[in-house]
Amino acid sequence: NSPIQALPPFQLASRNDYVFGKQVRGQLTETGLRHPITRLVDDPAANQALWRNFPPLRRLNVTGAAGEGQVLVASQDEGAPLLAVRRFGEGRVLSVLTDDFWRWNFGMVGAEKSNHLYLQLMLQIMRWLSGDPSSSQVRILPDAETAERGMRVIRVDVRDDAYRAAANAQVSVLLRDPYGNVQRVPAVFQPETGEFEVRFSPGGGGTYRVEAQARLGVQMIGHAIRAVNVGGLREAEMADVAPRWERLAELSKKTGGVFFSYGASSTQDARPLMEEIVKSMKGKVPPQIVEIRDVRLWSIPWVGIWLILFPAIEWTLRRLWGLA
Repeated sequence: NSPIQALPPFQLASRNDYVFGKQVRGQLTETGLRHPITRLVDDPAANQALWRNFPPLRRLNVTGAAGEGQVLVASQDEGAPLLAVRRFGEGRVLSVLTDDFWRWNFGMVGAEKSNHLYLQLMLQIMRWLSGDPSSSQVRILPDAETAERGMRVIRVDVRDDAYRAAANAQVSVLLRDPYGNVQRVPAVFQPETGEFEVRFSPGGGGTYRVEAQARLGVQMIGHAIRAVNVGGLREAEMADVAPRWERLAELSKKTGGVFFSYGASSTQDARPLMEEIVKSMKGKVPPQIVEIRDVRLWSIPWVGIWLILFPAIEWTLRRLWGLA
């Protein structure tokens, strides 16, 4: 029994739980594939492939998963937790159930591989523990979409502690328009997108402040605030994003550049284009650094003279004028 027994995201074993001298390889769980700590890249298959690069560990504390915790990485053979997390009230708890964690850093360096995956993992751990917005379970998507009859749609992504779409969450949304008017707007879960949809009729174009709060029962999932653009120049810009080739050619000509046209087809042979680019660069010498000169300020004589002369003149004038 311990005052902190309820905190860890695992259950202590009643037997001797320390294993050493055996190679233990970590494997992502289903939750680990989605969680911002262990999601090193967005593609799940590529993420699993990256985790296979981590070297095996040799020491492990064998425990069971707690009902309110989430296991992100488990041992490949026994399924025992290696990396587990949970939220406790307003706090966050992370447990590393091995004292061999350093092998994921130095082991990769020793195998002549980069340790950037370990460093990225450490960075994402710190971000999650500190409640960084990048790991928030409530996210408001940046732009309001146009709907029927002049309505606008704002989408809110809400995730539970396992970072699954929280369809049963109670989402409260406050909307403030550019004129200071505040209204509470209902949020409805859309199963086809896995997001909550907020529909409203804008009173005019501009920047709207959206504040979303989500709960699962009595548990607060998260809170997010975002400025969302409605109408205006950005919407007009994004309505047609096709390039204007003739304008680009004219701009290139007036600025002394060279304009090359390349078809949209990915099967087009790029060799003629590359030859044309190389041909256009002939005779043009790229800029080079010819000399680097480091000049110390105090090595310039007249600078030193003035630095001495100014205080001397000031002192002399103050004495002549009878000033202290």
